[in-house]
Amino acid sequence: MDNKKIAQYAWEFIGGTSEIFSYHNDDKTVSVDVMTCADENFSITTMSTIGLSNVDIGKEIEGKPLRVELLMLGNAHEETFENILASVAFRIKENQYCDFGLIIENVIESYDGDATVNHVLLMQPVFWEKYSPFELDGNIIAWLLAIPVSEDERNYIEKNGIDKFDELLGRSHVDLIDLRRGNVDSLSNAPSDFHG
Repeated sequence: MDNKKIAQYAWEFIGGTSEIFSYHNDDKTVSVDVMTCADENFSITTMSTIGLSNVDIGKEIEGKPLRVELLMLGNAHEETFENILASVAFRIKENQYCDFGLIIENVIESYDGDATVNHVLLMQPVFWEKYSPFELDGNIIAWLLAIPVSEDERNYIEKNGIDKFDELLGRSHVDLIDLRRGNVDSLSNAPSDFHG
C-alpha cells in the first residue's frame, strides 16, 4: 500500500506540524515508520504508525481486508512515546494479530524504569472528530488508540471487560501521557474486584 497516502490521510484528521521517523527492532529485522504531529504549543504530540497496515491481521469488514494503524498521545519533548508505539507495532507485526481491546504487555518499562503503567491497551480513537476508517487499494484501514495502563487496570479489564474500563476512563481525569500516573480517578468507586 502507498504509505504516503496513509500518512496524508492520518495528518488530515490529526493536524499539526508533522515529521516521519523510521524505527527498527534490536536486530533490525522489523521496522515501522512513526509520524509525529505536534500541536501549536508543541507540548503534546500525536503519533501515528505508518505502514503497519501492510500486515495482514486476518480480519475483514464488509468483505474487505481490515488493516490497522496505531495512534498515541505523547509529550512532545520525549522520544519515549515514539519508542513505545514502535514496540507495540513490532509486537503486532510479529504476531500478525491486532484487535480493539488488545493489551500489549510489558512494553513501557524498558523505556521508563519508573513508569507505573507498563502495558498498552488498544481503544477507539475518540479524540479526533474528523477520523473515520480509510479505504485504500481494496483494504479498510482503521486506527486504534494506544494508551498506557497499569497492572491493576489490566486486571480490571480482564475481569470486567473493555467497555466497563472505558466507562471508568470517561469519568476519570487521568493524564494519558503521564507514564507515572496513578490508576484512573474512579478507582475508589470501581467494583471491589478492581485489584487483582
